[in-house]
Amino acid sequence: METNANAPAIGETMPGYVWTLSDIVRVDGWGPCAERLEPIDPRDAAAPGWSATPAYRLRSPGTGLRLAVAVTVTGRAPRRWSGGYWVRCRVEFCGDGEPSAVSGGWILANW
Repeated sequence: METNANAPAIGETMPGYVWTLSDIVRVDGWGPCAERLEPIDPRDAAAPGWSATPAYRLRSPGTGLRLAVAVTVTGRAPRRWSGGYWVRCRVEFCGDGEPSAVSGGWILANW
């Protein structure tokens, strides 16, 4: 999956729009629930063994585990869906001593 090096980060404005990316994410395959990204403790992120550098924790709705993730915007424009405007993203579940797993998802864009 390609990533855009110029993609905005969480809390930044989408280029050419007045949208700001929120910290609410819907992961493909997790059903209709949306979860809030929590900033990861910098000491956790700096620990050796991660397959990628995690920036957030994301609660798994099935287990309640707080998984380490890195989120990258892949969409170009917000799309109206389920009562809000959402932008496509790549969610990388950072492996702790094992390879990462990757999924697509949506980030809520605030007007």
